Amino acid sequence: MPAVPALVSNTLLTKTAINYAKDMNARNYFAHISPEGTSPIQRAAAVSYTGKYVGEVIARNYSTSAEVVIGWKNSEDHCKAMMSNTYVEMGAGKSGNIWVANLGK
Repeated sequence: MPAVPALVSNTLLTKTAINYAKDMNARNYFAHISPEGTSPIQRAAAVSYTGKYVGEVIARNYSTSAEVVIGWKNSEDHCKAMMSNTYVEMGAGKSGNIWVANLGK
């Protein structure tokens, strides 16, 4: 993938990522859409994120943040999302063995 500018940390996207990782861990599911049907952009809007675009990458069963990033980079779809010039900011969170990164603009 071609290089893109580094993403800037966003506290609302971080809050969304942490909340969603906690929810998936507590309720034992793993999906981009919650059991209630909420999407990443809906979850971000619920914490007052006003960006136009929200993407999400999720992973589980990695021990460290370095390992999960390598896993995402080695997955074509996850790598495309993370390297997309659509996004300019991000937030990440972990709960148990579940990792979430939300990307936004």
